[in-house]
Amino acid sequence: MATTYPVQTVHPFRRWRSVGVTPALFLHALAFYLSLAIGGVGIGEEVDVMRMIASALVLFSALVLINRSHPPRAQVIIILLIFIYTLISLYRTDALNLAIQKLDGFIIGGVLSYIIGSSLYAKFGENFLKGFIFVANFILLLTVAYKLNFGFSDRQVRFFLNGPIVFGWLMAIAGLVALSIAEHSRSKKFYVLSGFFVIAMLWSASKGPLIGFIAAIPFVLVENRIRRIMSLVTLFVASFIVLSEFHLIPKRLLVQGNIFSQDTTSENFGSIGIRRAMWQDAWSIFRSEPFFGVGIANWPQYTSLFLRQYGFEYPHNILAEILSEHGALGIIFWGSILVFVFKITHGLSRAILMFSVSALMFSGDMSYWRLLIFLPLIFASEKVR
Repeated sequence: MATTYPVQTVHPFRRWRSVGVTPALFLHALAFYLSLAIGGVGIGEEVDVMRMIASALVLFSALVLINRSHPPRAQVIIILLIFIYTLISLYRTDALNLAIQKLDGFIIGGVLSYIIGSSLYAKFGENFLKGFIFVANFILLLTVAYKLNFGFSDRQVRFFLNGPIVFGWLMAIAGLVALSIAEHSRSKKFYVLSGFFVIAMLWSASKGPLIGFIAAIPFVLVENRIRRIMSLVTLFVASFIVLSEFHLIPKRLLVQGNIFSQDTTSENFGSIGIRRAMWQDAWSIFRSEPFFGVGIANWPQYTSLFLRQYGFEYPHNILAEILSEHGALGIIFWGSILVFVFKITHGLSRAILMFSVSALMFSGDMSYWRLLIFLPLIFASEKVR
């Protein structure tokens, strides 16, 4: 009689459970990822079923975890100051709906992600980071399947949950988290995962996440000598990209690049050229209203006719946005906030801060500041690092 063996079923979480990622942690990490991805609950925007479902999951998770979150007093004060400043700013806007959308992404989305992230990080430590990586990998797979059906190489087709810029940001952040875990655990699996996220970031074809990722790498790497080398590499690469896009490098040095890009007959004004025009407009607006700026979300109304024809709602540069809409007072206020966040962060949290500052020089508006301020604050009291 033949010997029979019991059928063994492999739980989909089995391998990840071995490193501490349980189904419950996965669901909360999913809510955390969605809080970063959707940015708020969609106030002022068109009704979207997927957005409503994601917002419901985020709000439910925040309500469940809110009593478990015990942020330091300094962080509570910072959040209250941001609330007060931004609420006062609403009285000076002529584009209330756009201003509310910005604050929804920044304040509401930021606070929800902070509540969920800080609670889970305090409870699970590094396992929460692994849960975030698991979720990011899950979303990446869904995005690949979605794009294969609707346009894999078409940047105009949504990257499943987000457009290319936000998708590039989140993949870059996941890459930094995976790299941080790999550096401290020496796990080849997380080095590979970090590589996959970098490829996904490049797939988005966004300059901001690429430059931000390069700028953040030195703050993730452990060895000081490697950190110094990477800092020099970062400076060189970022300088080359900026100088070349602003047409400040002799054309003869860029011939090979033109051949690879198949652009040998004409010049393209390009996204950086547009951003340069935005910066010039922002500087002109600042000079006309140097102390308080023209008001939150008012940049489109004060910009030139040349840029107005493109329909841009923000100058794609954090410094230009603050100068034009908040003036010198905004530079002092937001500069002080960033200095405070920089001082209390280290390791991964400081890497995320440096990534966000660098990426915001090329893309994103105030709604992205949830990733600039609230996300680093989650990891500011790093017990694992």
